[in-house]
Amino acid sequence: MQKSTWTGGHTSSVLSLDVNREGVLVSGGEDELCIWSKDGTSQSKLPFTSHLSSGRDSKEVNSVCFCVKNPERLYASCGNKILGYDLRNLASTVCEFQFNADEINQLDIHDKGTFLAACDDSGEIKVIDVASGRLFKSLHNKHDNICSTVQFRSNRPWEIVSGGMDFKVVSWDISSGRPLQELNIQELGGDTQEGAYFINPPFVHSIHMAGNGRTFAAGLGEFNTFMFM
Repeated sequence: MQKSTWTGGHTSSVLSLDVNREGVLVSGGEDELCIWSKDGTSQSKLPFTSHLSSGRDSKEVNSVCFCVKNPERLYASCGNKILGYDLRNLASTVCEFQFNADEINQLDIHDKGTFLAACDDSGEIKVIDVASGRLFKSLHNKHDNICSTVQFRSNRPWEIVSGGMDFKVVSWDISSGRPLQELNIQELGGDTQEGAYFINPPFVHSIHMAGNGRTFAAGLGEFNTFMFM
């Protein structure tokens, strides 16, 4: 593996990253969204700010994701809005969604590109039917506060897994909108020192699903990572 440093795209913090199957990388930052060439020598900035109202709207690009089925399709979240782009024509958006009531923390798209999930600060997850542009399902009443991460479960087309700042990992059936399983990280115990726990509680910051859908890893605030079956 060769190390390289890409510069010249962002002028402030980089908040989100994704790579499509063709090796094109997108990075979201504070007031910036950049598309990078495969070797990192050039980049273009998407005109997402022109689609947001001035003043109260957040300009931070908290999440970006490419469609697996269509690597030219890109989604980015700013505040409670989702903007969709086609890399072949970045002059305008191809779709815009605003179903979340609060700031979106992460986007994830179904392997077949049919559904887009967006979790937010209110603890809700909105599942959007991409083709129709309509809200398919709202998942709520499980996360007590911020829902920070959401992932579709591979090989389980109607299931997603979410995690939040309430220490919970929840598995959902999106067809019914009901939770299937719930796990509280605090109840797992472990040998974490009490002082470290209060400085960095085990908030669920990220989830990554294995390709077979049988296991996933959860990254926690206390520097631990748990693997679940």
